[in-house]
Formats: sequence, structure tokens, C-alpha cells
Amino acid sequence: MTFQDVTRQVFSLYRDRDYAAALAVAIDARSSFPAEDNTLTFWEACLLARLGERDRSVQTLLAGIERGQWWPTGKLVDHDLDPVRDHPGWAAVLAHCEAMTERLRANRPAPMVRGGSGDGTVVTIQGAHAVQEDFFATWDRALPGRWTLITPVASEPTGDGPWEWPHSVEASAEVVVADLLDFDLAPPLILAGFSAGSAIAGHLILSGELEVEGLISIAPWTRRDFDELVEASLVMPTLVICGADDSLISVDKLRSRVKGEDGQVELQVVDGLGHEHPMDLAQRVARFLEGL
Repeated sequence: MTFQDVTRQVFSLYRDRDYAAALAVAIDARSSFPAEDNTLTFWEACLLARLGERDRSVQTLLAGIERGQWWPTGKLVDHDLDPVRDHPGWAAVLAHCEAMTERLRANRPAPMVRGGSGDGTVVTIQGAHAVQEDFFATWDRALPGRWTLITPVASEPTGDGPWEWPHSVEASAEVVVADLLDFDLAPPLILAGFSAGSAIAGHLILSGELEVEGLISIAPWTRRDFDELVEASLVMPTLVICGADDSLISVDKLRSRVKGEDGQVELQVVDGLGHEHPMDLAQRVARFLEGL
């Protein structure tokens, strides 16, 4: 079993509102995945709060802090934790996490850039939780060298290294726009979003703040029933790639919603793929870019 398998189980049980079973899976995973302490501690606190065990929820977070863990303030707004916000121990959790968030946010990395030879610009937008260097490397391998590649990092530092977006799609989009102000974005400009990054890309297209001419959406995830992706796909060429085994989204719902008009949208469902980039991403992206 991989940690992705654990994630699938926890999220599936959570969607079924079987919080006790989800909690049991998270606790059991600790012995096999000690490196995931940050994530597992947060899940446990959220699930305990959902179960009405307010004291255990807050104590779980405080114990995590004692082990060196912490969570960005943008993550602590999660509604699962609403039941504990008036708990006496919550203030200590929030104060520590605010201090850590601000300390690292002051040194937020600049976008990573690979120059091209003039074919255009692809801005890649990470998912909810990613290491900028890893995400950039994925697209550096996949994108034809003639294209300029720009990879901003999300705006919220985390206790285990990766960066995350705020819970608000609008606030996340503002971060991306601000990062791109100093760049000469050689047209055509393509946005490529992974997971939550797909919703951010869709919002940017609909806002009109960037002159975008194409959208690539990988493993799209959204709180809004794919609304951003659906609406963006109606106004420009769009490539959507998702895994047939992606447990974080409903592939059937994605099929029913992302239809497009006049062949403008291509939905590729990849057998055996979970919530991840396909191994042949380079070939799929190249065909889409050549067809623009």
C-alpha cells in the first residue's frame, strides 16, 4: 500500500461521512508512513473535530507542534476545524502557525523559468500541495524546448516543505497574476493547471486578467463541480487529462460536464492513472500545442 492508497481511503470514507472509519485509517497509517506525520496529524485533528471530540482534536494539533509540525494559516481555515475555534487551546495553535507562516512567506521563492525560442509561453499552476522544483521538472521534461516555461509557487508555506494555495480560488489567482507582472509573456499564452491548479487556471481565463489562448487541465479538482473548467473550455481550446483510477474526482461527472463545442475540448481518460501526471505527458502536450 502506498500513501496515495491511504489518501484514497481517507477521502472516500470522508465523502461518505464515515469519519470514525477515516480516522482509523489515518491512525493506522502512522506506523507505515512516519514521513507523513504533518498530513496525518492534520487529518486526525479534522476528523476528531467532525466527530465532536474537540479536546482530542486540539491536543492532536498541539502534540504535533511539539514534534516540530505546523500548518499554514490558509489551511487552518478548513471548515472541518470550525467546531474547535472557541476551544481554549486553539489560540496557541493559531499563534504558532501564524508566526511560522509569516516567517517563511517572507522568503517565498520566485517563479522558476525556462526560456524558449519564441513559440509561446506556458504557465504551469501547481496543485494544492507541491514542491516547486518537482513540479517545474515535470513540465520541463514534458514541454517542447521552443516554448517558454514559467512555474510560480503557491503562496502558503507548509510544515513539511511543499507550498499550498489559499482555500480561495480567487486569492490564489491573484497570486499568479502578481507573479507574472514582470514577465514578457510571449504569445500564445497557455495555462496548464494540475488538480486545484486547474480551477485557478480556469478562473484566470474567465477573469480576463491574462490574454490566454489555450488551457491544459491535468487531474482537475474543484469545489465548484468543475464550473471553472467547464466555462473556460467554452471559450478556448482545452485539453483535459485525467486518470480512470483517480479517486479524488468523479470521472463520470467530469465526462458529463466537460463537453465543449465544435471539437474545442479534448477529454482524455487514461487507464491505470490516478491523481497524477501521465507518463506520456510530453506526447499529449505536444499534440495539443501543435494543433493550436
